[in-house]
Amino acid sequence: MSNAAPRLAALVAALAAAIAIAASGCGGDAPVSTDDAAPRAVAQQQRDEPRQQDDAAPRAAAQQQRDEPRQQDNAALRAGAQQQRGEPQQQAAPNAPPARFIAVSAGWEHTCGLRESGAIECWGYNLMGQADAPSGHFSAVSAGNWHTCGLRESGAIECWGYNEHGQTDTPSGRFRAVSAGVSHTCGLRENGEIVCWGFDEHDDHGQTNAPSGRFSAVSAGGGHTCGLRNRGEIVCWGANYDGQTDAPSGHFSAVSASDWHTCGLRENGEIVCWGAVHGAKRMR
Repeated sequence: MSNAAPRLAALVAALAAAIAIAASGCGGDAPVSTDDAAPRAVAQQQRDEPRQQDDAAPRAAAQQQRDEPRQQDNAALRAGAQQQRGEPQQQAAPNAPPARFIAVSAGWEHTCGLRESGAIECWGYNLMGQADAPSGHFSAVSAGNWHTCGLRESGAIECWGYNEHGQTDTPSGRFRAVSAGVSHTCGLRENGEIVCWGFDEHDDHGQTNAPSGRFSAVSAGGGHTCGLRNRGEIVCWGANYDGQTDAPSGHFSAVSASDWHTCGLRENGEIVCWGAVHGAKRMR
């Protein structure tokens, strides 16, 4: 009996050791070396990056497709709100075509230039055909509100675009100059007489009733017209709600009529404006 106890204790110790060895060999949670962890993390990141990039591209495309209709709807809503408030919608001004010109005239929302060859080229808003210049050779061009007129080398005037009030129905004869206004047009005949045509029957202020006499220049505005006499005096006629036809006395070399105001260039180089003028009335 005295020798059995030690043998039994040794057997139990051996059995416990065997169990511990088996447990470690079956993949228990043995501590991982930090030296092995770093390379494995880098390898895993390299394997994940292409997959993440492949997933990011479809997500970005899908997000763009979801955002575009919303952006277009917002733009349409802003434009509609501006229209309801009566605010002008901002549009990028179209650039002039790459060419050489000798004259230019800016209308309401379109522009026309006279090429060195004598051809007229227009660009911009063209709903009424105001930018559809005819072929041929011209010596001058004038862009109005929704219509345009050109002076051919033969002296004849040709107009195109909006013609609700007869502003493109040019009279026959030879002219030295032409000026297209809002809804009327005026021409300066070779003998110095001014002839005007076309007007809004609901807004007729006599802007086409040119006075008699000899003139050297003419400018058609909104509801009024101004002419430069041979002596250098400016005479205006038509609507005068804001004093746009109250031309000052003196000698001038040029005149330009707009919607509600007029400006003249004196012989000494001074510019004088009258009517609904915003800002200084005189400038050097």
